[in-house]
Amino acid sequence: MIGELTTHVWQSTCFAIVAALLTVAFRRNRAKVRYALWLSASLKFLVPFSLLMSLGGLLGWAPAVQRIATPDISLAMERITQPFPGHLSWVPSAPGAANWSPIAILGVWIGGFVAIALIRLRSWLRIRAAVRTSTLL
Repeated sequence: MIGELTTHVWQSTCFAIVAALLTVAFRRNRAKVRYALWLSASLKFLVPFSLLMSLGGLLGWAPAVQRIATPDISLAMERITQPFPGHLSWVPSAPGAANWSPIAILGVWIGGFVAIALIRLRSWLRIRAAVRTSTLL
């Protein structure tokens, strides 16, 4: 369970970074384009990539893609949709020892989320205070 959640979090974070870079690249376009980019990033947080891959496999054009795609690409896509394994190869684990890597990654991500949420809340409170003390022109 924690491995699947960690996988979903890092994939969604990467997707959000790509959406942010595309938003910067399209800053001269209409707001509708940037809104669509952030909407897709928000929807990605709700829907795991593995679910999208399994739904995509049900489409009728999937056999054509499998003929075009090389086996390396297919293997990479299958691996990226799978959750983290029970043990990571670079972390030596004794038999019966708990693997804390996914929990640590999730903890760092949650810490970053809370920090950004608190910064946004502080900014919102400042704007709210400025609006309250302002006068109509």
